Amino acid sequence: MKYRLLYVLAVGVAPALGLADTTNRLPEVVVASTRIPTETENTPAAVTVLEGAAIERQQIRTVGEALREVPGLHVVQSGQPGGVTSVFMRGSNAKHTLVLIDGVRVNNGFDSLFDFSNLPMDNVERIEVLRGPQSTLYGSEAIGGVINIITKRGADQPTGAVTFEGGSYDSLRPRASFAATYGKLSLSGAASYFSSDNDRLNSAVRQRDVNGSVRYQFLEKLDLAVTGWYRSSHAGSPGLDSIWGNDPNDFLNDENAALAATLHAQPFEFWDARLTLSHNHDRKFWSGAPNSPGGDYSFAWTTTDRDQIDFQNLFLISDQHKIVAGMSFDNIHANRVHDDFSWWGGASSGVIAPSVRNYAGYGSYEFTPVPRVTLNAGLRVDSYNTFGSECTYRFGARYTVPGTETILRANFGTGFRAPGVDDLYFPVYGNPNLQPERSVGWDAGLEQAFFDNKLRVGANYFQNEINNLIQYTVTNWMTWAGTMMNVQQAQTIGVESFVTWTPCHDLLVRGSYTWLPTAEDQTTNLRLLRRPRHAGELLVDYRFLQRFDAIVRVQLVGDRQDFDPVTSALIKDGAYGKLDLGLSYEVCKYFTVLGRVENITDEHYYEAAGYPALGRAFWAGGMIRF
Repeated sequence: MKYRLLYVLAVGVAPALGLADTTNRLPEVVVASTRIPTETENTPAAVTVLEGAAIERQQIRTVGEALREVPGLHVVQSGQPGGVTSVFMRGSNAKHTLVLIDGVRVNNGFDSLFDFSNLPMDNVERIEVLRGPQSTLYGSEAIGGVINIITKRGADQPTGAVTFEGGSYDSLRPRASFAATYGKLSLSGAASYFSSDNDRLNSAVRQRDVNGSVRYQFLEKLDLAVTGWYRSSHAGSPGLDSIWGNDPNDFLNDENAALAATLHAQPFEFWDARLTLSHNHDRKFWSGAPNSPGGDYSFAWTTTDRDQIDFQNLFLISDQHKIVAGMSFDNIHANRVHDDFSWWGGASSGVIAPSVRNYAGYGSYEFTPVPRVTLNAGLRVDSYNTFGSECTYRFGARYTVPGTETILRANFGTGFRAPGVDDLYFPVYGNPNLQPERSVGWDAGLEQAFFDNKLRVGANYFQNEINNLIQYTVTNWMTWAGTMMNVQQAQTIGVESFVTWTPCHDLLVRGSYTWLPTAEDQTTNLRLLRRPRHAGELLVDYRFLQRFDAIVRVQLVGDRQDFDPVTSALIKDGAYGKLDLGLSYEVCKYFTVLGRVENITDEHYYEAAGYPALGRAFWAGGMIRF
């Protein structure tokens, strides 16, 4: 009943808020699609840009939550805030989404995953979401697509903000940020803390985040930018919501620190060069404390260090011809210790020593014979010390129809994921002979503006074939011991669509819908887990009486297949709808009062089977700007 009610709200709320008059939308510029700064309307790729300022106004506090409105993406949070949060792009799995922060890849080198649970929106300028196989420019993991998170740079005038919010379940979220420019020096930074007890036994979470950037302009065409961050999280691990779960003692600690430096130069008018060096350190510690006196104590910790170098060159031969050429180096060293593998027939302690190294060269050519046409082609070769070489390629085209100004796009490309350190070397099940997972995908779509760009609609059809998928395979049915093997293949077919309506300057209505009729494991002929056939979101942002800003956000997700947390049998997680409301009041130029209600209908649902989502939650607070 709640699901039907939210559907009625989603359809009925938007027309009720119509107003008149508007201003023209400024063109968005995207970098991730071709590594060439291009207006989104002129790029062949399927790309969505989320602006940090708009997300802040809509009271969305994490990158994971912001991504829910992007067509083609499905975000899964394992339970309540602080639970592992993954992104499934165009039906591919969570290891097939490459995440970049300021162009630096941040997927965990140990298992190829990126956990969005501890990534706040603080100091984020914008997010570029590039869908479809993108390994030609970005290498491993970019099978489903790329998420490029771009942080803020120094402002012309010193600015800053301090925000404090409190809410249900003893939740707190204080935040602070600043940006400034002093002559040739630009600075920006942010710090935040989040804590909540949530509503399950042992599900409390404590998160800290500090990040910043410094940029110095040595000459007119020579500058150096340094970006860094430190994030830590302590989260209770209650386990599955079942007779076997609700553990009162287990917890997971996660720490991540990174430093990146980019030297940017323009030796000539036609040549733009960037050299980026980065180091990323990640440490995870899991503790299974005994639930009763005399019980067994277990623990595991993993550390991963990743060093990267990327040298990118953009050659602007003319307005019609642009070339990107570059090379990169990536070195991953991981270490893991577990106190006891003996129950699985393995060693009592496992240490991973080998490194995974990769050297790559890439190139892309963009041809714009006339303003209404863009063509591009790219090629990349990666050379790994583990499995050898991998070559990927991509082609794209964009055509804007005269008269109607309809934008037509089409893309064809390949992608791959290199086996992770855990796949190759993990004690007990690692297999050093694994080959990379490989994909072939294509998409075609259109985008159309109406009423002087006040209404904009678009849709893309996509199809992906993924082979050589790595899966744990049992080799001893008596002990369930096994190894990782390239045994699976999958196919995903779907349509992603969006609509944006801005009838006036004070009203924004935006919706997205993804239809995924095919998400099939072609080895078993079963549907892939946690991939809904239908998913959508509607967002209404309405500013009224000059000082009030109201937000209505509706999420609708269809049923999904998953494993039963007790029997491990295949089950269907039911469809759900979630309604959030937010309201802010600008008391004066320097102070704003904030309030919101999340899951206002108190919907009981699971994004991942066995991990119940949080119920209704109230938040209130204020923001001071200077």
